[in-house]
Amino acid sequence: MRKVKGSFAKVLACVFLLFCVFSYNINISALSLTSFASSKAESHTVFLEASFAHDSSVAMESVDGVNFSTTVELAKGNYQFRVIDNGNTFGHPGTINDTTVTISTSGWKLSETINAKCTLVATGGNYTFSYNTENNKLQVLKEGVEAPGDSGESLKLNIGNISVHANIGDKISYEIYLKADKVFEDVQSIASFNEDKLKLTKITSDNPEITDNEAEALKNCPNLEDVVYNSDYPGVVAANASCLDGYDFTDEKLFISLDFTVIGTGETNIEFTVQEMSKLGGEESYFLFSNICSKGVSLRGDVQVTQYVKPTEPSANITQPETTTEAQEPTEVTAPITTEPQETTAPVTTEVTEPSESVPSVTMNATEPSESVPSITTEVIEPTGSTAPTNEKTEPTEGETQPDPTTRPTAPELKYDLGDVNRDGKLNIRDATLIQKYIAKIASLDDEQILLADYKPDGKVNIKDATLIQKKIANLL
Repeated sequence: MRKVKGSFAKVLACVFLLFCVFSYNINISALSLTSFASSKAESHTVFLEASFAHDSSVAMESVDGVNFSTTVELAKGNYQFRVIDNGNTFGHPGTINDTTVTISTSGWKLSETINAKCTLVATGGNYTFSYNTENNKLQVLKEGVEAPGDSGESLKLNIGNISVHANIGDKISYEIYLKADKVFEDVQSIASFNEDKLKLTKITSDNPEITDNEAEALKNCPNLEDVVYNSDYPGVVAANASCLDGYDFTDEKLFISLDFTVIGTGETNIEFTVQEMSKLGGEESYFLFSNICSKGVSLRGDVQVTQYVKPTEPSANITQPETTTEAQEPTEVTAPITTEPQETTAPVTTEVTEPSESVPSVTMNATEPSESVPSITTEVIEPTGSTAPTNEKTEPTEGETQPDPTTRPTAPELKYDLGDVNRDGKLNIRDATLIQKYIAKIASLDDEQILLADYKPDGKVNIKDATLIQKKIANLL
């Protein structure tokens, strides 16, 4: 009897042991499958969709599965690009200008929702594009330019070919003034900055009928009537305006004003680009990605650093009044000295230490915050001796026969009249406004609406389409 009980116990022990081994194998297999599925889910295939690519895209390589990069050699010119990550498109509607010491050292946060094309204004050389799939940040660095670290207690801010220094809490006031020898009817511009180092000061409105963005537009673009303005997109301020009566900047006026608070250290840039600007009554463009400029136009930038001053601590031995002591207002450390801009009558070369090559960019002079600031002037010049980029188009001159703006695209067939962007069966100012909001990234359009919005039509949606619709409504076409 005891032998039977002992044998039965051994059998039970063997069964239990087999069960444990079987369960362990199942758990290991499940864990392996989970790890494999997770690995498959986290794998990425990344391409750089770019105007400089022969097949429209360049494969980006990675050694860790997270950071992808590619290096390309580019001639002097303007190039547009986006990142394609696992078939999804990520972009940023700003401009990177390599005429400054650094280009994009901390990275741009790319967006899948607003997958606009980035613009690189290149002076020529080897450029490395690096993309992080975890935070969707992009860096662009030019060969031979060392990327600065974030060490140190202050921020070096590069604007054009000048630099200023500021500490955390300091205020940065950045103003662009414009002078043009002709009245223009529409304008489209972009200012790009690093939101990890600079916090944009936003304007709020107590009037419920005025949105905060409208209040910001009135404050920051006082000389642009009916400007559509967007500062909610990360790291970008987009502004565009269209007026059939035109904008008169023949006397220099403030074009745009932005205020920032310093929230990070290291080094960063602010890039400003006038993408489109056409003279009143004609198709002549002053600017196309800040590279083509008609004579008689100048931009001037002013930069001020206001030092942050902490509130004075009350002394323990002095009896303080019951009223609360307010924080001391910041005091300005520097103040710009304005000089009159000069109209461009011939290509003008501004001498700078770095880079050695003259480039069509905003050029300003500034000094350390503790010193007086000399005159800060900018002359935008026509590029010379460079090969025009492939995405550049020649604007028709006055007197040329213009294409009929009401011509429908041949394919696909549209159910609505060209220009009826909101598809309400009518062509009116709402359609023009919707186009302006789309350009400023505060409204989205589906594929059919994008075709309807291309009123020119020239294969792209920009401020000119909104202006042409306004002209059609006013019976000027």
